[in-house]
Amino acid sequence: MLDFKNITFQNKKLLDSYLQKYGGNSCQHSFAQMYLLKDKYNDFFCEMNNCLYVLRSGFSADDCRVYLFPFCEEALIFDAVKNVLEDAALHKKAARFFTITKDKADLLENLFPGEFDIEECRDYAEYIYTSEKLSFLKGKKMAAKRNHINTFNRVYENRFRVVYFGCEDTPEEQQIIDDVLNFQSEWLSAREKQDLYKELLVEDLHISTAIKYRHRLRICGVAVYVDEALAGYTFGNPISDSCVDVIAEKGNIDIDGIYQVLNNEFAKMVQPHFEYINREEDLGVAGLRKAKLSYKPDILLEKYIATYKK
Repeated sequence: MLDFKNITFQNKKLLDSYLQKYGGNSCQHSFAQMYLLKDKYNDFFCEMNNCLYVLRSGFSADDCRVYLFPFCEEALIFDAVKNVLEDAALHKKAARFFTITKDKADLLENLFPGEFDIEECRDYAEYIYTSEKLSFLKGKKMAAKRNHINTFNRVYENRFRVVYFGCEDTPEEQQIIDDVLNFQSEWLSAREKQDLYKELLVEDLHISTAIKYRHRLRICGVAVYVDEALAGYTFGNPISDSCVDVIAEKGNIDIDGIYQVLNNEFAKMVQPHFEYINREEDLGVAGLRKAKLSYKPDILLEKYIATYKK
């Protein structure tokens, strides 16, 4: 029987040891997302026999109990899946695996042929780029991005500054943090009448919690000031030794090129330390999909959902 427990900072080290090794550089398979979105995902974990199980109860329903795919060595997957099926059966529900990567989906079909309905979920595919590509923006395909940045540099020459922030406890960094939180509050207020405002409130809590616990989550970020007023910010955190996840990115849309500058400056900051940058999924939002595809992802991390037929 799987004995699930709350996800807290006290077990972060244990969870990271599995997630960073077996998570496939997916933002969905990171401690930060599980903790920051706990009100949405309502995740719980269980470690047993060198395997990590995650129950995503926030997505469970009357007919199914939702899990992430077990995090363990491939030799242990068969028994791990069996344990999940038994756990779901104890609750008289079908087991459903959420956001499985393609290699795990193929493995599941090989180990349990015909026993799962497996479907691709394009909206949850994640966009992963090399930090080198986003730092240097070489080639014809990146010309439009370079042009936006060059326009920004020309228009705001000597009027802007780029600063990095992270986990330092200095008055200068605290001022940046205060500016970011104020900018986020004003950004949110300007969208109060939008249809997606409730979702933006959830995101706002996500962002403020990440900043509050930036030391524990190893948050690193970029803030861009124009005429000494914050024009935009972005930040993320490591999800493995090779990949950093972009958690948030917000800019003043009246400033041409601000988002391209934020993207580029973040990449330049992390490029010496991380090979990849995960810019997460588009969730089916057409504008986001177009923007993420325009940067020509090096990896489109496909995601699948698998539901046990029995």
